[in-house]
Amino acid sequence: MPLRWDAVPKPGILYSMSREAPRERRTLYRTIFCLLLACLYGAGCGTGAFIMWRHHHADDVVAAVNGAPLSAADLYGRLEQQAGPRTLSDMASQELTLQYAREKHLLPTNMAIADRAEQLMRDDPQTAGSLLIRRPSVAQLSRARAQLITEALYGRDVSVTDADARSYYREQISPGRADARFYHPETIKLAVIVTPSQRDVRRAWTEILHGSAFGTEAHRYSKDRSAVSGGELSAFARGRSALHRFPAVESVIFKLQVGSLLPPTNFGGVWWIARCLGRTPSSVTPFEDVKTVCVEGARMRKGAATNAKQVKDDIETFRRQAKIQVFWDRYDKVAASWTSGTE
Repeated sequence: MPLRWDAVPKPGILYSMSREAPRERRTLYRTIFCLLLACLYGAGCGTGAFIMWRHHHADDVVAAVNGAPLSAADLYGRLEQQAGPRTLSDMASQELTLQYAREKHLLPTNMAIADRAEQLMRDDPQTAGSLLIRRPSVAQLSRARAQLITEALYGRDVSVTDADARSYYREQISPGRADARFYHPETIKLAVIVTPSQRDVRRAWTEILHGSAFGTEAHRYSKDRSAVSGGELSAFARGRSALHRFPAVESVIFKLQVGSLLPPTNFGGVWWIARCLGRTPSSVTPFEDVKTVCVEGARMRKGAATNAKQVKDDIETFRRQAKIQVFWDRYDKVAASWTSGTE
């Protein structure tokens, strides 16, 4: 059969076909490439979102027992069940006392609160002399305000002599009083390496003796949270810190001199190495520096003996006239106790 001329592809058509095939492939490749990019972008966004979620919820797990998580929500729930009603009652009582003092024009000025908070800082061996503390904390300001209000309430119409103020001062500088306001026990600042492993503590000790920095070995071997700061702890006050519960340990620690080392020692089944970073001797705040505080302290002490019943009755009357609302159903019993006065 002869070949027809119109059945043979013309040169223009052949050229067009040769151009169309690569174009279709390029289009296909671009589509696949775009899909891959979209998948990678989606995976990246998903991974980033997961990382951010884990970051924001990192504190949701407080601890783990054999891998089983103990959640913060459960912890807070149990804390609320155990202490919630009492804490809410305390908060309400404090607010009522504040409002009562405001009604009686006995609220302290902001300057007086700041001065008392600074005094509390100076009295606190944990913060006394610290260069890092620039201003009182919210808790210290709140405590200062509460002290001033209490003194104003109980000290009304009470006269105080210089002898009364000095008697109060002598009580507050007694080393035997754990709450002495103007006696400051000696303190010691330590860096520690703490580990249950005797092998690790020996390795750390050997490295330190060979010139390695204490902080380096604390980072490497210590299991205490202080490891992140090279083992440095807050200052311990003799007789007023957690060490006081372990007299033998406290005695050993306070024998250290600045720069000296406590070699590997087992306290309570845990191995310790300690370096003394600094010591502060005991001191007493001079009477003239705290005379005003002593006058108010003596006034409150005398006033508590004469005005306590009257103040209590006045605040109770004020409480019964107050409108107290509770919006959480689980605290209905607390509200009932306020109303009935059986708190």
